[in-house]
Amino acid sequence: MADVLRMLFGPIRLVEYDRFVARGGAGGQLVNKHFIGGSTPWAAAVVVVTLCAARCGFAAPILSAGEIVIATQSNGNLYRMHPSTGAVALVSSGGLLVNPSHVLIDPLGRILTAERTGFGGAIVRVDPATGAQQHVSFMTFPIALDFDLGGNLVVANRDRDVVRVNPTTGAQTPITQFTQVQSMQDVDVDTLGRIVGLDAGFFNSGGGKVVRYDPVTQQTTTVATGGMLFNPADLVIAPDGAFLVSNRLIGSSTQLLRIDSITGAQQLLMTIPSEGFIAMESPSTLVYADFYNGPTRRLNLTNNQSSIISSSTLAGNEVGVDVFVPEPTFAALGVPALGALALRRRRPSATLRRATDAAL
Repeated sequence: MADVLRMLFGPIRLVEYDRFVARGGAGGQLVNKHFIGGSTPWAAAVVVVTLCAARCGFAAPILSAGEIVIATQSNGNLYRMHPSTGAVALVSSGGLLVNPSHVLIDPLGRILTAERTGFGGAIVRVDPATGAQQHVSFMTFPIALDFDLGGNLVVANRDRDVVRVNPTTGAQTPITQFTQVQSMQDVDVDTLGRIVGLDAGFFNSGGGKVVRYDPVTQQTTTVATGGMLFNPADLVIAPDGAFLVSNRLIGSSTQLLRIDSITGAQQLLMTIPSEGFIAMESPSTLVYADFYNGPTRRLNLTNNQSSIISSSTLAGNEVGVDVFVPEPTFAALGVPALGALALRRRRPSATLRRATDAAL
């Protein structure tokens, strides 16, 4: 692979290649919040986009692969956390950030968050290197956000509206309204482009559910309700399409549930002593951000055990977490021989990224 890279970009230092293989070789690729695929090609992909960033005029990722980003409410803070050492640094605070909810990292490592109340509500983008904030689009009380298959944002608000937002222009297009939902908590997009909504139900009284909207049929179905679902706080989609749900109970302890996306069958994986939010880190691990500022944990889906990443206390309740894995699109970088490697990716196209870069 190093020879291929030399052919494409000229002389490179092998340490550049080896460093990324060591970091990502056993990893796979995180497609939106869905982890699929293998190892070394992903590492090579990071090398290609990094080298091309320097030599072809594209912006290099701002965050390092595997870095964790956590949002806290009330104080309006965004933090970055090292996945191995647990070291924490404040990225941005105040300004457009007053009461954020959920975070999403774009392919270049910039942070997007749903600011619920500041300036009437808005989607805000933050540069993690400088902390600079940029308004993307104003809307009333956005709750959660995800990327769709075309690289646009899908945003759900408190009124249960689901809206498509162009991340460059901020233009909004209504998609649907989850009328079956009592309390909108999260929104995700699966690999078929269907929109999954998470209903927190009634506080301390249960009623949580998972619903799914198919934009092709324009029909919404309830995938799961009742059973163990009580007041779910967050949802990610596993490599096999199953839903992994952080399910808050009375007393604020949380169950990690696995829900079959077809049958709705629920399985208890583990219990965590506080409520919190989750992000896919690898095919077998999640990162868990504690709402009450307890330790940030790594949840192992193989043995259903947890370990502590960091015991640092963050200011304000933690209300969102994401993990950065770079996802370059080779075809737009002028590398047709490697284009097939990008076919399974769901992050925004490179054309959209460049347009977004120009706007920032």
